[in-house]
Amino acid sequence: MNKAVIFDKDGTLLDLCALWAPVGHKVVEYIIDKYNLPADLQVPMEESIGLLGDKALLTGELCCGNGHTISLCFNSVLKKRINKEIELNKLKNSVSQGFIDCIDYGKIIPICPNLQEVMEQLKAKGLQLFVITADDPENTEYCLDTLGITKYFDKVYTFNDKVPAKPDPAQIVNLCKEFNLKPSEITMVGDSIVDMEFAKNGGVRSIGISSMEGTDILLAEHTENVIYDFTDILKFF
Repeated sequence: MNKAVIFDKDGTLLDLCALWAPVGHKVVEYIIDKYNLPADLQVPMEESIGLLGDKALLTGELCCGNGHTISLCFNSVLKKRINKEIELNKLKNSVSQGFIDCIDYGKIIPICPNLQEVMEQLKAKGLQLFVITADDPENTEYCLDTLGITKYFDKVYTFNDKVPAKPDPAQIVNLCKEFNLKPSEITMVGDSIVDMEFAKNGGVRSIGISSMEGTDILLAEHTENVIYDFTDILKFF
């Protein structure tokens, strides 16, 4: 019996590209300006994290990574192009701050027009709802508040240096202990392969939402349950 649902945030609860593509461009500009880097590194740095114009690759670090992994990508470009690297912790802190400072450049658009109604129906079924995201606490709170769905979640788990990120199942293990749940009682809803691997590693059921063209094929390789409309998750409970 399902008692709980875990949601990824970006691409699952909100339109990923509308938010992170413009923010990603500004973050790269922010890093280039902060460290006085050559302006022609803009595109290579963006491409290194899976940002191609106004599209963000589902498998890229902008979609699936965090400040640490994005910083590794940036340093790889710097090393290759100008034979320079920035101290990793320093760069990671700058990247994280950049995403906080630049969040307003993106648009927070719900994944479906009736997102709040769907959440209301899930709660009415007696389900506990959670968010587990690689994003930082500040941006996560801002996004959920803007969407008007913060009140529906029993807890929101964000990126934490002390806890391994998805697809490591550590956050599922912690959630189960804290809320006295079994993995067999939980369903994970996400839009990426990382989310599906996270669910598998944690022993929970998965539902993949194909929110960008072509992602259904990728998701189908990692889960039996692929949906195209967020409201279809109601059919599983």
